[in-house]
Amino acid sequence: MLLSTSGRNLKRIAFVLWGALLWTAATAPPSSASSGRIAVIVLENEPYPAIVGSADAPYLNSLIAQGKLFTNYRAVKGGSLPNYLAMTSGLTATQTPPSPNVFQAIDATNGAERWTAFEESMAHNCGGGSIGSVPGTGASLYARNHDPAYQYRGNDSCTQNDVPLTTSTFNPATLPDFSYIVPNQCDDMHTLPTNGQSCPAYFGSNSGSNAIQIGDSWLGYVVPQLLAQPDVTVVITWDESGAKTTPTQHIVTLEVGAMVTPGSSDAGVYNHYGLEAGLYSALALGAAPNNGATATPLPIPSTGGPPPPPGLSITSFSPTSGPEGTSVTIVGSGFTGATDVTFNAVSSTNFTVVSDTQITATVPSGATTGPISVSAPGGTATSSSSFTVTTSQPPGLTGSSLASGSCGGATATSGTTPALDPDLWNGCLRLGCAHGQLLRRDRQQHTPVHHR
Repeated sequence: MLLSTSGRNLKRIAFVLWGALLWTAATAPPSSASSGRIAVIVLENEPYPAIVGSADAPYLNSLIAQGKLFTNYRAVKGGSLPNYLAMTSGLTATQTPPSPNVFQAIDATNGAERWTAFEESMAHNCGGGSIGSVPGTGASLYARNHDPAYQYRGNDSCTQNDVPLTTSTFNPATLPDFSYIVPNQCDDMHTLPTNGQSCPAYFGSNSGSNAIQIGDSWLGYVVPQLLAQPDVTVVITWDESGAKTTPTQHIVTLEVGAMVTPGSSDAGVYNHYGLEAGLYSALALGAAPNNGATATPLPIPSTGGPPPPPGLSITSFSPTSGPEGTSVTIVGSGFTGATDVTFNAVSSTNFTVVSDTQITATVPSGATTGPISVSAPGGTATSSSSFTVTTSQPPGLTGSSLASGSCGGATATSGTTPALDPDLWNGCLRLGCAHGQLLRRDRQQHTPVHHR
């Protein structure tokens, strides 16, 4: 009798567990190939000096302290649409058929990754009109030229994934792998409502005495919800400067959130084509099309594809700049068994795994400014900052290198000599000692030395 009762109890327990498993499977969010999520927010028409340090943008400046500021980032040209297209397709004009773009590339993963474009004050999916105008003006709240997903509607899933930004559509806890978030034309700093009126944000009235204050207030409501998610990296940028700047089209771009070092900055030269390239890289979508293919990728923390194996990371490298041929020491963890070291996607042909925490690698020929990546069994780690590739300089010349040898039939007659000044040479040695008359001046004694 006891055995029989125990058997019935086991059946009941098994049934309850099976039901719990079914409920968990039914309510769990869709799986994704990404180990994190990216949200890009695009604002309008403010130059770099109008934002950084501005008393009208207290929240934005607090984000700069929490995140990473790109101090030399530029829009690609004047006008809204060219820049929205540049950061998503690498072109500045619409094409027929539409150009390859980041939304189409995500669609091509067949559900492994997902995207949503959230357009504030759009009436219906995929460019379905504006719900009104900026108070006191003739400017529509929603603008199709701020909606790149609509511009590519012939080759992306615009009708499903280009949606109005509302309290019902926007839930930061369930965001897809890539979110493209565009405020309406007063919340994005584009147009100021007249007579002190508020901007009708999706969450209610949003007020401010100038356009920057209204945009900053909007960010202060939206961004904290994104940062409350431990796996979301937020990229905030502007379409264009809207004013004359030096350098041309100098705008603020910053990253904050998952895997971003607080209070950091990057002085590398980037633009919207680089943002496109950075998105393709971070989302593991392959090579970026059009101008993104040759742009310096914005170093967005990698979220696409399988996560790197536990412990694989790059924490620093030294030096941080140099020409081709420079030996760079990379510090991190999980380097044992590394199979590849790249400088902005160009593989180094000479690297040594010194230990699990250190690699030395030579900057390869053809490398350009960009992040360093280390591939090891099971994954790839990418640096959060860029290595800057500088112009090569002629190597230093020494007297001892001339004590023996000849150039163009002329043989050095001196013995051991002091260091030489390469600027005094006629280029003979730089050309591999193929031509020319060797003549140098001793740095210390200033005595001409002739070679026959």
